[in-house]
Amino acid sequence: MPKKRKLDHSKKSIKFVVNTPMYVPADMSGDSSDEEDNGNFTEKFDFDPKNLESFPYRTFAVKKVKPKKGAPDTGIEKVKIIHQVGSANTKDIKPIKIEELEGVEPKGTRVKDFLEKLEAQAFVKDEVNEGELEDISVGLALNRKLSLSTRSNKSLKKEFKASLEAESPIKHQEIAFFWNVQWFDKLGKEVGTDLVRHFYKQLKRKDPAKADEFLRINESEVSPPYQELREILRLSEKTGSVR
Repeated sequence: MPKKRKLDHSKKSIKFVVNTPMYVPADMSGDSSDEEDNGNFTEKFDFDPKNLESFPYRTFAVKKVKPKKGAPDTGIEKVKIIHQVGSANTKDIKPIKIEELEGVEPKGTRVKDFLEKLEAQAFVKDEVNEGELEDISVGLALNRKLSLSTRSNKSLKKEFKASLEAESPIKHQEIAFFWNVQWFDKLGKEVGTDLVRHFYKQLKRKDPAKADEFLRINESEVSPPYQELREILRLSEKTGSVR
């Protein structure tokens, strides 16, 4: 089990604090389903991935666009897709605990690469400004949307575990957490994530390619809630400890 990194604050006080949300992309290779089709969603499986209005569950809103006055009637109804910004309410966010990483394979270099780039470019060393890496403190919020895919969610834990092994002369600390996505049915009524996850898992067993498109399109329509992420990072006791 990875150990919490011990930070030495005895030498110098911190002059520069860098708090950065860091989105972790998903690794979808080999994603599979552990659910059999129980018949609850059979009719909902019959949707067209190229027609967003036909999706039985969605993270986006579909709004019909009225034609402009005087515009020729093409016979084609136009629609507008309204994207969703995810939710990272401080009351709902649960940072991943160290003990949750037991048995997880560390995989990812995002934190390591970030620290190396910061080390190389943090200061312009000349006669006027001689910066020192010991002056910098970095707090990173590794995050991603809570996915319907188990493998996708594991990507965050793998990256987080790898980040705990990152060595750098720069003081740094990380937290990792998922932020939430709202799901709606065709009528625009909010539905629970667990319901949609069951639908996705059973569709994955019946038609893997279609399930992949359903997940890809829906999750690509959600943007990270950067303002909320920065607030969580600012208030975090763990990342605050590096200052």
